[in-house]
Amino acid sequence: MEDAIRVSRRGFNVDTCADDQLLFSSGFPTLSIAKSGSFSFDTNSDRVVVTHDLGYWPVFLVFVDNVYYGLTAKDYSLVSPGNSQFFGMGKYDLTWSGGTGGYGPGTITGRYYIFNRPLELNFEAERYSSKEVDSVKDENYEFCISKEGKDVSSNDYRDFVVHSDTKNMLIHKTGFINIDALPVDLTIPHNLGYYPMYMFYGRSVELGVGDDQRYQMLATASDSLSIASTNSITFTTNYFATYSYIIFKDPLL
Repeated sequence: MEDAIRVSRRGFNVDTCADDQLLFSSGFPTLSIAKSGSFSFDTNSDRVVVTHDLGYWPVFLVFVDNVYYGLTAKDYSLVSPGNSQFFGMGKYDLTWSGGTGGYGPGTITGRYYIFNRPLELNFEAERYSSKEVDSVKDENYEFCISKEGKDVSSNDYRDFVVHSDTKNMLIHKTGFINIDALPVDLTIPHNLGYYPMYMFYGRSVELGVGDDQRYQMLATASDSLSIASTNSITFTTNYFATYSYIIFKDPLL
């Protein structure tokens, strides 16, 4: 990474800070949003939630409004195993299959985020430094790029593409694995030396056929379990034939 372009967060020395304290590095990709929006529909029929036309299976997140579960406050949560299986991400759209899947009547409300990064991409970043260092006390530098139409002097971080007071989630490792035999018991090394943030996805012939097979988000449940350790991610389940994962530089703790 000697030739990489690196920008650290405010107060951190770019030459000595840990990887996860970098604002940007040309060696560490980030997740850029291709499309986002909201949805609200009856659950008793299958439907296309949104089209994206990327032509590949993209990384995605879906959040649902907890009012659906009988709570009074409109709080959002990452989709649970109970409804994640009905949100399927294809190469051209995100669909809901709860009508034919037996989800039950009701209304589901939420938000989706679709990223430009393919789910089926093998990548592993180089290691630069994992050493935590003290903030620089004698410099008051700032690096920021504002969005189109926004003032660079804004105090709202949402107005910026990058800002040295914030952090971007940097990708350490991604990959996908085809599994022909069950049960699945995967160990994916990352060797970061700490517990990293990560995400898991899976697809099978049950979620569409051919090029219309669909990925769903995988969460820990009674029939699937993912565990982060300081050197690897383990995943155990009895379902699906292809798994995709994203491991970030960002620590969980």
